[in-house]
Amino acid sequence: MHSQIKSVLLLIVCIYMVWQPVAMAATPIDVFSIDEEKVVYQTEGTPQAQHTAQQLIQSIDGLVTAINPLPASGYLVKVTFDQPYYVKNYWFHAAVTQAIFVYDKGNSSSVMLINEENQSIFFTLSRDVEELFALIQFKPTLS
Repeated sequence: MHSQIKSVLLLIVCIYMVWQPVAMAATPIDVFSIDEEKVVYQTEGTPQAQHTAQQLIQSIDGLVTAINPLPASGYLVKVTFDQPYYVKNYWFHAAVTQAIFVYDKGNSSSVMLINEENQSIFFTLSRDVEELFALIQFKPTLS
């Protein structure tokens, strides 16, 4: 009987140890190449990277008015927030779960915000997404 209790306790501890890192693992940051049509870089979604993404979102200065908001070439950087991030500005008032930053060398950066209902909208930014690239140690290769 004593060994059965010991076995059950050991099993519970093992399950807890395996489950905890999975539950606490940060969602990775993906860099998608528009040219190559695939993810070309992935790294850990650190709190610092999420904070930088939030600062970029705070630099929203307008709506993207182009019919096709994606450039012909460049990169998309997807940041998923551990907790929904509340955004309130002139054009948008909602909690967002993901931000996809659009980078096209020589043009202003933009961002697509995705709210908890999976609705999305594109905005222009006054800051450059290259700040996020530096933090995640990705060097875009665009001509």
